[in-house]
Amino acid sequence: MNKRFEGSKPRLIMAIGIMLLVGAAIFMSYRFFFSEKTAATVDDEVITVAQLDAEIDKVLAQRPDIFDSEKGSITEAGGRLMILNELIDRVLLAQGAEKIGVAITDEEVAEQVEGIKSAYPDEDAFKESLTQAGATFEVFESQIRHELLAKKVREALTPVSTITDEDARAYFVENREYYEAQGIQSYEEISLTIETILLNLQRDKEFERFLDELRSNATIEILDPIITAHQEDH
Repeated sequence: MNKRFEGSKPRLIMAIGIMLLVGAAIFMSYRFFFSEKTAATVDDEVITVAQLDAEIDKVLAQRPDIFDSEKGSITEAGGRLMILNELIDRVLLAQGAEKIGVAITDEEVAEQVEGIKSAYPDEDAFKESLTQAGATFEVFESQIRHELLAKKVREALTPVSTITDEDARAYFVENREYYEAQGIQSYEEISLTIETILLNLQRDKEFERFLDELRSNATIEILDPIITAHQEDH
């Protein structure tokens, strides 16, 4: 009896060990599943809840009470949806940029980053500004890449200005009071600035049309649990 029991001990210990390993694997898979839960899909691309939460943390670092209903701010679900839509637009922009052959190089991003960092007295001051904004360097760099890509796409969509002198003069007349209050008396004093303003407005309009078209042609699904639960309640 004792010998048989002693002989079965290694098998029992092995079985327990396997059970513990399986349990640990299930637990790790469970944690991974929830940490990588999907907030939205844009065609075949996934935006995770973790990515959405990281963007929300940046907002909360600046406005801790933004979801405080007593202070008349937006609801948490409304805020999440607004920020999620921004992330969706980033994905759409990246897809659209690729279609029209626009890209941003690492060198361009690095140059822009260095330009921003040069405005701070030292590296520590720059890092402190990121901390106060609730952003990591990686998040900051990603934002810079997105902004550069948006700028380059806007320029690619409207490479040449179609603003006429007549358009610019009409804009000056419509805003004469404002310019006169700034000490500007004639159109000639401000003509180049007005042309730039109108070109930027033209580019903004074309850029929005481009994004709207990308959005209408994409398959987008909102899956964030907080947003969907709020939508189901309403």
